Amino acid sequence: METIFPNSKCTLLAITKNGFGKRTDLEEYRVQTRGGKGVITYKITPRTGEIVGIRIVNETDDVMLITDTGTIIRLNVSNISVLGRSTQRCNINEN
Repeated sequence: METIFPNSKCTLLAITKNGFGKRTDLEEYRVQTRGGKGVITYKITPRTGEIVGIRIVNETDDVMLITDTGTIIRLNVSNISVLGRSTQRCNINEN
């Protein structure tokens, strides 16, 4: 769960188990009420793996990821593409 502030220029960053990531505009998500069924954020496939983390980010943020082998990856959020809500993204190591 993340807190969203009105009129902020933030996006939702989603990272998958196999190192795929994308940002999505928050306007693509509808407001859910109690009992809501949710919305699709990522097309999960064996290639992408499951989502392991999400965060609300803005253009000036940096993201640090640590792999299971201890490799640290640091990215500027502005270098991660903004894509549609239910699309896939290429591997973040290829950016």
